[in-house]
Order: sequence, then structure tokens, then C-alpha cells
Amino acid sequence: LGEEVAAGEAAPRELPAEGGRFALQREGGPVVIDETDAGAAEYAGSERSIRFDGTKDGYVRTGVPTTANNHVAIEAWMRPAGTGGSRTIVQLGGGGGMSIAQQEGGVWGVLQGKATVGWADLVVGQWHHVALVIDGGKATFYVDGQARGTFDATPWGYGDNEPFSIARQADAAGQFFAGDVDEVRVFTFEPGTFDPAMLLVNGGKMAGKRTGGASPEAAPGPGPGAGA
Repeated sequence: LGEEVAAGEAAPRELPAEGGRFALQREGGPVVIDETDAGAAEYAGSERSIRFDGTKDGYVRTGVPTTANNHVAIEAWMRPAGTGGSRTIVQLGGGGGMSIAQQEGGVWGVLQGKATVGWADLVVGQWHHVALVIDGGKATFYVDGQARGTFDATPWGYGDNEPFSIARQADAAGQFFAGDVDEVRVFTFEPGTFDPAMLLVNGGKMAGKRTGGASPEAAPGPGPGAGA
């Protein structure tokens, strides 16, 4: 995130849709920083990330990158600035969608209106890779490349005109994330083909067709989706 802006400057007003990226509108005053996780740098070519203040900063748009509620994944690199409260990192769809959220000192996946999925403690000031994968009707939550819990369900579903967000709730102006976010990605895959190596962590460069990428230098994604 923020590769096209110099460190220390305001984050872009819109994350561009060029090269398969997905346009989201900025809210508040997030700032580009000259830091990211080593994994994001190595596997996605990232050099910068975006810092969010936890009170008003975020990105949101009406219109999701995919309406798939099975064989779909969302992922991001994140570095929390503190603990306390519920804070959304990325959300696909509204009340029937799926998200990854910080809850106090930990993080979990969420099937909106259904259940939470998995759990892992967070270390404040340390980068973590987080992902929520829906495959074959089962949701699995990953942290730093390792599965941290499953739930036998898919999201309720979401239409083309439902919201998508980074660092805040998609369907309400709340749960703002405080910290740094990089390499957000949404992708789909064929049934029976998902492997944790598809995630941008622990050496897992994505392979296959790509319609969305986390940065201009990112490796291909396995199917229709988008990244920022």
C-alpha cells in the first residue's frame, strides 16, 4: 500500500485500479510510512505501508471485488499500534460478509452475523500476516501462515453493491484500526485447489491467473479478485 507516494506524505486519496488494483476512497488522514514486513517486501515487492490513526482513517467503497462466498480469501499484513476495542482490518461485504478484526489483544476472522473463526494473540508493534479463507463450505483463519481455527460455514453472501473496506468497518463508520496495514488482497480459487502457500507469507508467492494485485510488483494471484 502507498507505493506511489513518498514516505511521510498523506496516503493516496484513492487506491488506484490500474494494473488490476481496486479503487477505494480514502477517509481521514492516513499517512504513508517507509516500513513494511520483510515478507511483504520479499514476496510482493512492497517497500511502504499505510499508517491509520484508529479514530477516523480508513478506505471504503461501494462495490465488492467479488461476490463469491465460497472458494474465496481475504488477507493482509498488519501491525497493531495498541490493544483495546474491536478494530476491523479488512471487510468484504456488509452484514452478510466476512472480515478480519482485532479484538482487544488478539485477532480473529469473522463471518458477519454468524460466527468468529479462530484466534491468535497479537504483539503490539510487530507485523503479522492474517487471512480468512472460505473453501468447500468451511472457513479457516490463518495467522503468520498457520491455521488458527476453523468453522463449518460460509458467509451469508453479498451483492455487487455492498461495501468493501480497509482499516474500518465496511457498513458503518466505526471499528477504526490503529496501526499499519500493507498488501491487502482478495482472491478466489477453483474448488479443491487452495493451499496455504498461495498466501503472501512464508515464501508463498501466488501463482496462476491474476485480476488484482497488492502492488505493481506483486506476484500473480490465483483467480479473480483485487488487492491494494
